[in-house]
Amino acid sequence: EKRFFQNVYDIDVRRVDFSFMELSNVQKARREVANRLFGKIVKTGSDKLLYRFPYIKYAASYLKKISSWINNNGFDIVMFSSGFEDSIQLAIIKEQISPHVKLIAWSHASFKDYFREEGGLYSNGIRRLWSFYYKRFDAIVVLSDADIQFCKQYLDIDAVRIYNSNSFVPVNKSPL
Repeated sequence: EKRFFQNVYDIDVRRVDFSFMELSNVQKARREVANRLFGKIVKTGSDKLLYRFPYIKYAASYLKKISSWINNNGFDIVMFSSGFEDSIQLAIIKEQISPHVKLIAWSHASFKDYFREEGGLYSNGIRRLWSFYYKRFDAIVVLSDADIQFCKQYLDIDAVRIYNSNSFVPVNKSPL
């Protein structure tokens, strides 16, 4: 069965480019190692080290590849659909991207999924990291009004909510 894109915003989809760039195995391994180091970096209490984390996580050659690809394709708007954590890639390369390109971060999940009370230092570190980098975006897109409030209260950034055509209210709770 063929599925069709639901065009709820009446966008001229002939001018939309959906692209995908796969991480190399080396970059995937680097990202995993960096993610394991994150908790240790947060425990140091050093914001300077914390703000360098994305540069530890993503190789300079990989970031240059992304910025060159964006610039060479003449995009007006770039939105990573890989969630907030990986959207930091766009924030750290903003200075290498043509100034006319608008950068948008898009959340796939509720902030409650990212910032759990039991997260302790990890959650506080993520908040500080996101607050620092997400101010570089031209727009932050979230799924709910509660997430808009979270962005304002905990990250000191403005966000917008978009229509989520896949939203639903479950009839029953899953036994899983």
